[in-house]
Amino acid sequence: MALAAGTRGFTPPAAGRGMRYWLGFLPAFWAEDDDVVIVDDVDVARTCAAPFLQWLPKVSFVTLNHMRFLSKEKPLGDMDVWGWDAAVRWQLVKAGVMKECDMPDNAMVERIRKFSHREASIPVLCLLVENNDFTIGERYCLHTVDEVFAYLEKKHRVVVKAPWSCSGRGMRYLCGDLSEPDAGFVANIIRQQGAIIVEPWYDKVQDFALEFTADGQGGIIYEGLSIFDTSNGAYTGNLLLPEEQKLQLLASYIEPEKLSAVKNQLLTILAREIAHVYAGPLGVDMMVVRSERCNLLHPCVEINLRRTMGYVALSVAHRTNHQFRSMRIVPGSQYHLLLE
Repeated sequence: MALAAGTRGFTPPAAGRGMRYWLGFLPAFWAEDDDVVIVDDVDVARTCAAPFLQWLPKVSFVTLNHMRFLSKEKPLGDMDVWGWDAAVRWQLVKAGVMKECDMPDNAMVERIRKFSHREASIPVLCLLVENNDFTIGERYCLHTVDEVFAYLEKKHRVVVKAPWSCSGRGMRYLCGDLSEPDAGFVANIIRQQGAIIVEPWYDKVQDFALEFTADGQGGIIYEGLSIFDTSNGAYTGNLLLPEEQKLQLLASYIEPEKLSAVKNQLLTILAREIAHVYAGPLGVDMMVVRSERCNLLHPCVEINLRRTMGYVALSVAHRTNHQFRSMRIVPGSQYHLLLE
């Protein structure tokens, strides 16, 4: 959503602020001893992290304002953000935490923003579908309500998505005629973001993702598999199983050899298209789709150039040595991390 705004003055909606406030301790799961984790409220972070202390490294929770004083006392090491955008870059500069020369410059942030646009995933999807007869998927970037209406008439059941959005926001399922509220939704996204993404409404069997890390120098490392659940497009939780068990679970839907082939192709594509532009964690969402004769693989639902909850799940599973089967984020007046 910050990437959609594209401005340094972006303020998250209440739900986003609530998640940041109550789940600000989460980076401790991928931190190291003596690292510093920036949170909104130190006491809240300590309280929320308390049930997981036996698995966490020795970190310090600090506010952004306190970081100003720490940075004067000693040089800071690397800054690991959830994802780079104009707003978080400006917050760090304004707080005096980091110098502009030590962060991605504005041009780099704009390139990350460009590659995070859902239109950027279309060539990747086309390549994967062309090269593998067990895959399915098409996606278009349209610019008028009439174009969306024509596509809906052709397909009858479609999904429309904002070019930049997250966790089910900015997404709607359309079926039959384009109603007045749906037309208004489409027109509003086009007015705000200049375009809208449309694709068929597939009969989904299972969501999952492949998690990677880009080094910014052309290298891509595969980190692991993320099997997650959603409700109306919004993330609800992840499995924390070892890789072998996650592969076995998916094997009932799609052969491991096919998934491995797509993973290797993605390593090549991402290294060529993204790894010189972006450094950090990234995830490629996929899904198994039910067809008339067999299950098919949708190999690129979206590409997230940021840390994802799937990446978090890999860190939690590693820290807890796979003692838990699942991880869930429980919403409400307070957000909770629940390990089961």
